[in-house]
Amino acid sequence: MRTIKKGREPPSLREHRNSGGRYETYTRTDDVRDALLRDQGHICCYCMRRIALRSMKIEHWASQSEHADSTVDWTNLLGACPGGAGEPRAKQHCDTYRGKTPLTVNPLDRSQQCERLIRYLSNGEMRSQDRAIQRDIHETLNLNNEQLQRNRGAVLSALLDRLKRVEPRPGPWPSDMLERELEAWRRPNKEGQLREYCQVAIYLLEKKLKRKA
Repeated sequence: MRTIKKGREPPSLREHRNSGGRYETYTRTDDVRDALLRDQGHICCYCMRRIALRSMKIEHWASQSEHADSTVDWTNLLGACPGGAGEPRAKQHCDTYRGKTPLTVNPLDRSQQCERLIRYLSNGEMRSQDRAIQRDIHETLNLNNEQLQRNRGAVLSALLDRLKRVEPRPGPWPSDMLERELEAWRRPNKEGQLREYCQVAIYLLEKKLKRKA
């Protein structure tokens, strides 16, 4: 999970809200989807899997049922993956698993900086020392289900293998090499896409750079 910087609100959403419209009557949802993909680098707001215009959900961080007055607020909208919709409960995750349960962790809250509150183990498990956020991760969003944990572990393993190939000599990896790799994981490609599970790699690289400081 990573903090999301919101870009320009789609004009159609602003006009709909200003006219007193509700989310159920808003028909130009592709405008919102396009803007969410742009802001999030085409990855899910929670698990960081790839999302696309026709394979994503518009997520309300504050649930529609409990916060009817916020359903068309741009600052309440996120792009989420399908989350295993239609799969057995254990395989579901993100918004699909969450339902209406309130969250503490908020990718839209730049003061919270959720990425600073989450760490990744070598097996891909997500953890937080904040009990409420740990509950969000493990119980509310099911982000440690078998598939997601395996995918994150694979990213970490592939990254370490790459670093060993680039710098096979024994001893700590050079800071300039780690910084180049870190920038590559932070930077979207020409299509504006971040790499899947990018924050997992960023976490590891930042951790190694801090040890060298």
